[in-house]
Formats: sequence, structure tokens, C-alpha cells
Amino acid sequence: MLLALYFRPYPLAIYGLSMWLPTIIKGFGMSNLTTGFLSAIPYVFAVAGLLTVPRHSDKTDERLVHIACSVLLSAAGLFVSTAAQLPVVQLGALCFTAFGLYAAQPIFWTLPCRFLAGPAAAAGITLINSIGNLGGYIGPFAVGAIKQHTGNLADGLYLLASGVFVLAVLLTIVVKVMIEPRSGLGGNPLTE
Repeated sequence: MLLALYFRPYPLAIYGLSMWLPTIIKGFGMSNLTTGFLSAIPYVFAVAGLLTVPRHSDKTDERLVHIACSVLLSAAGLFVSTAAQLPVVQLGALCFTAFGLYAAQPIFWTLPCRFLAGPAAAAGITLINSIGNLGGYIGPFAVGAIKQHTGNLADGLYLLASGVFVLAVLLTIVVKVMIEPRSGLGGNPLTE
């Protein structure tokens, strides 16, 4: 159940960001065509994050620090994107957000297999994914509700950056304290 709660911030933030990214970029004063092209740029950085950070995590066999650093990078990117006035700075910050956010997820999925095997692994991963993906509904809804209430999209992004990502970092610490000693996150207990 802890890992399901730990996973929830990722779909929440990913869907929140992806649903509102074109609106953010349209706010730069761009045409629809330019908005479409510029909306693709953060996902190029997401691919770079997917290719580099999990690979480094595998080389060092350190999971939780890589997750925490990726999540902190995402939070910093969202804060900068909402605080900055220049569209170029805002877009650059959103690129860092996408890099960190997408880099953390594959590393997360290495955790359940560290202490679950066979049918328990299948059931555990299903439970984690089912409960965690409720965040995919909550994220866009929360950002939209806050935007509607305050009239400012930045307030919803601040929620994602502060609430969601801080929760993810705090849960990283909890997972490290509660699960790491039992699972041997420094090595795979299933092969030792």
C-alpha cells in the first residue's frame, strides 16, 4: 500500500502537466501551430531523462536517491516556470520538469520487484498501478479547479510543484526507512 501511495504523485503530475502544457504555451501568445510544435519540446527532454537517469541508477544500483533528485528537479522546474516572466525561461523550466518527472517513473518500477516475487509481484504491481493511477484523474482536475477558482493557471502548477512533488520526496524518505532494510535495495534479495 505504501508503494501505491508513493506512485500516486507521478501520474498526478504527468497528467496534470500534459493536459495543461498547451494552455501554458498558448499563454506565450503563440499561434496554434507554434503552440503544437513548442509543446513537443519538453517531451524531447523527457526522452533524454528516460534514457540517462535510469541507466545511471542501474549502474550505481541506487534507486531512491535518483528518484528524489529527479522529483526535486521537476519541482524546481515547475516553480521556475510559474515564477518566470520570459516565455523562453518558462519553456526551459518545463523541459527540466519533464526530464525529471519521466526519469523517475522507470526507476520507481524497480522497487516492487525488490521484495515481491511470482504471483505476489503481479498482484502487488497491479494494486500499485490501480491506486496510483487515480492520480491521473486528480491531477488535471485539481489544476483546472484551482485555475477556475483563482483565475490563474500558475496556482495549480504551484500545487503540483509544492504538494505533489514534496509528497513524493517525503515518501522517498519513508520508503527508504521502512522498505530498504527489508528489501536490500542495495542488491536484489531475490538473487542473493
